[in-house]
Amino acid sequence: MGTNHAALRALGLVSVLAVAARSAHAEAPAGPCAESFLDPVITPVRAAGIDGQRTACLRDEAVVVLHTDALIDTPGFRGVLGGELRAIGRMRLGAHAELDVAVRALRVVYVQNAVTKVTAAQFGPLMLGGAWGTSLGRTQPVQLALAGSLELPYTRQEVDTLHTSGDLAVLATTALTARTTLHARLGLVWMYASSLGGRTARAAPRAGVDLARRVGRHLALQAGADVQAGWYGAGLDHVNLRAGVHARLRGAWRVMAGLGVPLGGDERMSAVFDLGVLRDLR
Repeated sequence: MGTNHAALRALGLVSVLAVAARSAHAEAPAGPCAESFLDPVITPVRAAGIDGQRTACLRDEAVVVLHTDALIDTPGFRGVLGGELRAIGRMRLGAHAELDVAVRALRVVYVQNAVTKVTAAQFGPLMLGGAWGTSLGRTQPVQLALAGSLELPYTRQEVDTLHTSGDLAVLATTALTARTTLHARLGLVWMYASSLGGRTARAAPRAGVDLARRVGRHLALQAGADVQAGWYGAGLDHVNLRAGVHARLRGAWRVMAGLGVPLGGDERMSAVFDLGVLRDLR
């Protein structure tokens, strides 16, 4: 009888452990790069999107983004509204490298002040970039990457001006839980322009973090912030508070929308909004 009780206890303990292990496995975070719709939405403030947010995960994807920005200066009776169309392609090269190509196909700017109204259209530039990444850890893997981009000179409409810009950043992406992914970045953005009228050079360090929370099988809500300093001088440029949504549609298609509001510092941009359509290529 005692032997039967011991066997029943052992069987019950094994059953409890099996159920617990199954539950733990169901809630265990997947790899940080398993779901592309958990990647950050893009809400850049700088021209040509050199401060655009991205994941540390390497991707094969095509992206088309409609970017809008607004600068409203009520005391000065001044307003600037801009809209542009960007196309981005990313392709993995082996297990640890990624090649990126981006182009600003068209930008339209409307400027109004107390005495005049002007509308102008621009095109360019063409950007080349890439990333090198690797995964560390097994129980709680972290994807790390070094990513950068470079604006090719003389690919803007103003061909009489040498203009280039770019960025370099260290990126980290990890799954905090089965539903929450963390993205972090630390890097530098810069630009240089030269013409007969003179030269201009700017650079600024930046840091940011985003949280993506899965709220359905194919939907994620996101919130984050980016801090930049030094673009306009020695002080703070802005704290770009961001919120967005990223959803997977049928098959390989995704859509994302994000709103950024730069606060504090010397930045005069009032808000940026991005709407993107993406397609996974693998």
